[in-house]
Amino acid sequence: MAKRFFLIDGLSQIFRCYYAPFQNLSTPAGEPIKATYVFSNMLLQLIREQKPDYLAMVMEGGDEKDVFRKELDPKYKANREPPPEDLAPQIERILQIIRSQGIPVLSVPGFEADDVLATLATRLAGEDLEIVMVSRDKDLDQLVTGQVRLYDPMKNEFIGPRE
Repeated sequence: MAKRFFLIDGLSQIFRCYYAPFQNLSTPAGEPIKATYVFSNMLLQLIREQKPDYLAMVMEGGDEKDVFRKELDPKYKANREPPPEDLAPQIERILQIIRSQGIPVLSVPGFEADDVLATLATRLAGEDLEIVMVSRDKDLDQLVTGQVRLYDPMKNEFIGPRE
């Protein structure tokens, strides 16, 4: 039986947790922690229920303005709103939690997480290793094969190849 390598699309999942239909949470000092709380619960549920053989989180490689696609097209994501101010400290806290659990955080300077996910999925998947990308980024749908699947932790749903 093939081992399973779960790769978490870090920023995508953090944003989903931030915008999840869940009450806003904060520390007694007023620091927002909703994304941190929802992400931590998602991670614990993933580990407990899916029991991955291997697990890593993939993040963007540096500042968004340094992404190689910006060199090709300066308008790439030009109209995208900046992330909410209260999200940055939560991202840092989530990364601390991930690292404290011994989960590697993978990134490549100048590349977005989905580029790294695509490269890892196509290079590592095989008869003895199934890749499970923890994401609902529609751009990743094209990578789904018999050895590469998507997993939506919010719905506890796997997306495999269409029959």
